[in-house]
Amino acid sequence: PNPVKDFVSVTIPDVKEQPASSDVMIIDGTGRSYPINATWYHDSNRLDIDFTSMTDGVYMIKVRTPQGNQTLRILKKMD
Repeated sequence: PNPVKDFVSVTIPDVKEQPASSDVMIIDGTGRSYPINATWYHDSNRLDIDFTSMTDGVYMIKVRTPQGNQTLRILKKMD
């Protein structure tokens, strides 16, 4: 997993508009999903997801796009 403390940057190639909130999911190891607090950067096709309020643990970020699905495994650590 990719370690993260505060924010995760997800680059989504070939996407010109911010993904809908229903197209981005954060899921913990128990299968629970969490609301997304993110900022979209149109010029770089990048979504910065705020993990500051998340507890330590392993999470999956799933992004659905017209080109397919992208999944990242994240390890949230406080220090």
